[in-house]
Amino acid sequence: MYKKKILTLVIIFVLLSVFSGCRFFGPTDKTKGELITPAEAEIHKGIKGISMEFLQGQPPSSVWENTEFPITVKIKNEGAEDIQRGLLAITGNLYFSTVRDVPFSLEGKSQFNPEGEFSFEKFSAVASDVDEDKKDSFRVVACYQYRTYASATICINPRIIDEGTAREGECKVGSVSLAGGQGAPITITQVDETIIPRGDDELRLNLKIHVADKGGGRAVSYGSYMKDCGAIPLLVQEIGQIQVSDIRFSNYRLAKDFEYAIRCPNLDDNRFWFNPDGTFVIDCYADLDPAVMGSVSFTTPLTVELRYGYSQISEPKTITIRNSLVNE
Repeated sequence: MYKKKILTLVIIFVLLSVFSGCRFFGPTDKTKGELITPAEAEIHKGIKGISMEFLQGQPPSSVWENTEFPITVKIKNEGAEDIQRGLLAITGNLYFSTVRDVPFSLEGKSQFNPEGEFSFEKFSAVASDVDEDKKDSFRVVACYQYRTYASATICINPRIIDEGTAREGECKVGSVSLAGGQGAPITITQVDETIIPRGDDELRLNLKIHVADKGGGRAVSYGSYMKDCGAIPLLVQEIGQIQVSDIRFSNYRLAKDFEYAIRCPNLDDNRFWFNPDGTFVIDCYADLDPAVMGSVSFTTPLTVELRYGYSQISEPKTITIRNSLVNE
């Protein structure tokens, strides 16, 4: 009798699962790298890479000519990506000399360090000869490589090929806002999704992925990130260049020749360049086969990964170089 009750409960559960639209086969709802916990999601918020501030008294407000003095900068990684080979450099000075650049590395925010790592980086400077007191204004520029990882939940509804609209209780195809940032200066701000029938047995999923530079610095190509710190002119094609490392959902990924391909015609070798206003929209599509996708709507994570170089500049700092003879 007991075994019969158990068997009856199992049959009822299976029937309920089928009629409620649970999926046992077809595309997975899990995507590699998906943010799955609130703690992980919190780490990937914000629009900053690094922040910089001068240590009080370093540099001092004034120094004598021909004397050595320190310039110390507190630099903090406020984003979610580790920085391995960053550089700091002084720019704009006229009346003192210093080393060309200072290397740094900083871990990004993590579950073990939700605030991100910081360090104090020091330049040793020497005041020049001056014929009278001179005010010298300068800044510190930081150059580093960074990554943006974004995750948004999109809706796949194969029934659109038959009825064109979603039924009550089904997920809705539309726009997803990602206004909070992803713990990086380059952010995905929004994803627009449409599904269009193509013939009797095919659907096309269209994606418009909105990208913006929110960090207040300058994006450059991944391999050219050191140039701003070395006073090396950037080529036109290196400015505002972003590498799209990956776009994927379910079994689909960014590719040209792949059974489940996401294709983005307005990318050039998986790269794009920002418009003058610091924005760009990646246009992508994927052809879906309802026979493979099934007939029940479902949601799945869409993930986007971008790589780039970035340079940003500190607030200006002023120091007075004093002439020893004039001030005797």
